[in-house]
Amino acid sequence: MNATVELNKEFSLVVDYTKTIGEVIANGQYDWVNRDTYSINSSNLSETVKIIEINTKLFHFDSSIYADKVKCKMHMSGYRPATLIELLILDTSHPELYILFREVNKLDGACLVINALGSELIGSRRTAVPHLLVGSGKRMLGMSQTSDSSYDRDGVVNWEEQLFRADNYFLGVLE
Repeated sequence: MNATVELNKEFSLVVDYTKTIGEVIANGQYDWVNRDTYSINSSNLSETVKIIEINTKLFHFDSSIYADKVKCKMHMSGYRPATLIELLILDTSHPELYILFREVNKLDGACLVINALGSELIGSRRTAVPHLLVGSGKRMLGMSQTSDSSYDRDGVVNWEEQLFRADNYFLGVLE
């Protein structure tokens, strides 16, 4: 099943939740991987779910947007934020995604950034979510970290107030 992906359209993925993050990353053959992505739990589903077909959609907003607003807009549309494993399966199932992105945006050399807000890595002073970055012939798996402005006056991170630039996409999964 390798149908063409249209941006902002719903499409299906078959996700094997029995695989580890390391196995799926190795399958993707990325040019660079942030080592912290290996620390993310690969599933938020019950132990009874192994392989499942999910419906997903790329969300894009024409301006900078906060993480909590992205999640709210997804939920209002009947979606939840995708996890890292779901983002990785999107990438390996649809390698033509970057070509389509370039054609839609009429841009050469632009980078496609897709975030998986359903997987958070919470540290002592930073919180991060994984993102796929594709551009300039490279495929990289990185982490979008909270900015210093995302901390409250007690030094506690407030991920919901993380601002994403207008060029970011977000993967959602139909609930």
